[in-house]
Amino acid sequence: MLFPLLDHSEENLSQKEWDDRLLPFLSQSLVAIDDDNWLQQLVRVVLKMITSFSDDGDRDDKAFLYKFFGFSLRTSRNEEVIKMLLSALLHTSHEELQDREGIAVALSFSCPGNIGS
Repeated sequence: MLFPLLDHSEENLSQKEWDDRLLPFLSQSLVAIDDDNWLQQLVRVVLKMITSFSDDGDRDDKAFLYKFFGFSLRTSRNEEVIKMLLSALLHTSHEELQDREGIAVALSFSCPGNIGS
């Protein structure tokens, strides 16, 4: 599972290349862990991080977290957890364009077979 990440860092890969390698790894990790309680706690931390970003310097990190949120939503098989994730996502701030775009991307990534763009 770690093979796509070996010998690479943020210094030698562009943000898009890094996302393209890291997101499938994270998705596989979520499937392998398969623990809804752990997933709920992780998503709470991700949402807290999303709301803590405030300037354009964090734009790529915030966008990545929305993508990761979408993968988390796709991974859960528990109806109650999915409802909690959707509710949490839809209760995030919609004031900033980046947040509205992030929510749309997260929902796109939640669709099976879609790794987003």
